[in-house]
Parts: sequence; C-alpha cells; structure tokens
Amino acid sequence: MNPADAAQVSNRLLHARRRVYGTADDKGDVRVVVRGIYTKENLLFLQLSFENVSSIHYDIDFIRFSIQDKKIAKRTAAQQVEMQPVCTAGNSKKIRANTTSVAVFAFESFTIPDAKVFIIQIGEAGGGRHLQLRVKNRDIIHAISADSNTQPGEHYTDF
Repeated sequence: MNPADAAQVSNRLLHARRRVYGTADDKGDVRVVVRGIYTKENLLFLQLSFENVSSIHYDIDFIRFSIQDKKIAKRTAAQQVEMQPVCTAGNSKKIRANTTSVAVFAFESFTIPDAKVFIIQIGEAGGGRHLQLRVKNRDIIHAISADSNTQPGEHYTDF
C-alpha cells in the first residue's frame, strides 16, 4: 500500500466507531483509549481516542510505540523494540481542555510473541500525566478489516 492510500484509510478510520474494549489508561483527568485495531493489505491501523476532562490543556511531548517483555525481572535487562508509525492522521499534538480527539497510527503488519506485549506510551510536555497502554497479541490478531462493516464481536469471541 502506498503512503497516499495509507493516509486516505487513516483519515477514514478517524470517524469509525469503537470496536475494541478494555484497553485504556487515565491519569489526572486525561484518558486514552484504544478504540479500534484495523488491517488493510500489509498495514495495521491503531485508532486512539484522547479525552481531556480537566481545565488544563494536555500538550503531548511524545507518543512511543514498542514491543517489550510482559514481565521484567529485577536484575535483568529488558529488551524493547521501538516501532515507528508509517502514517499518522488526526490530532496527536495537543488535547485542549474539556475536549476529545482521535488519532490513527498506521504500522507495518506485525504480531507479538507470547511473552511480549505492545506498549503505547504518551508523555505530557512539562508535566506528570504520562499514560501507558498495553495492547495484547489477541487484540492485534483479531484486527478488523479496514473495509469491513461488520459489528463488533462477529469476528472473535473472548475465551
């Protein structure tokens, strides 16, 4: 898929309804939720929703994506593999006070080994409201086709 097509799919997915539940984090009246994981050709699209119910803007310093070990022993080096998005759509720089915004990130398709997890870290510029999401391999494997109009739960059941 070429970058123009990836950007077009990402922009369309900004308005897709929520299809993934249970992957969220909040701190200081700021909440981030994984709303959907989609796939098209060789790309994996991750739809994130940012909600700021505080009266202070949330300036995003960084959004880091990585694959790392589920459990890290105290005296063991943690192996962490950084992932860079191919394409980004939506607001991923600043979440204004009392607003909600959505961003879509496109990655080359991947799966995660059993002992690892996909981590999304969002850091506030000059602040302490750092958020972290842990996306399980099960959610990635059950990604919905970006062209699909099926209802949630039609593709997979929770074991």
